[in-house]
Amino acid sequence: MRFASRRVPCLDFCLVLNRYTLRGSIVGTRKDLEEALAFAADGKVKATIETQPLDAINKVFDRLKQGKVNGRIVLDISGAAHEKGTVGVAAD
Repeated sequence: MRFASRRVPCLDFCLVLNRYTLRGSIVGTRKDLEEALAFAADGKVKATIETQPLDAINKVFDRLKQGKVNGRIVLDISGAAHEKGTVGVAAD
C-alpha cells in the first residue's frame, strides 16, 4: 500500500492492533489535505465532547436518533459524570 508517495510498513496489521481507523475522501485536492492537516497540527481543531453517566444511555440514544447530539458523547462508567452531564472541548 502506498501513502503520500511512501511505503507504509505493516499498515493493516498496525491498524488492527492499535485500533486505528484510516479514512479517505475523494473531496478536495492534496493541497487541501495538506492545509487541513497543518490546521490540525497547529492545534486549531478541537472536539466537542459531552460526558453522560451510563444510566443515561437510553436518553443518549434518543438524542442520537433525533439528531440532537453536538459533537461526541462519552458514557462515563465510573460514575464521576454529573447528573446532567458535562460538556467540554478536548485540548488535543
